[in-house]
Amino acid sequence: MVVAGEHFPFCPDNIRQAEAPATLAAYADRLVNDHSWTLWWD
Repeated sequence: MVVAGEHFPFCPDNIRQAEAPATLAAYADRLVNDHSWTLWWD
């Protein structure tokens, strides 16, 4: 959750435009098993 919370200010689209459910907790769960993280912003 800490890492997900740190990603949010820099790249909120990772959470807001994610497939359902688009919550910080769901995003954090995905980060645990990912081998890399992709961030983007406009």
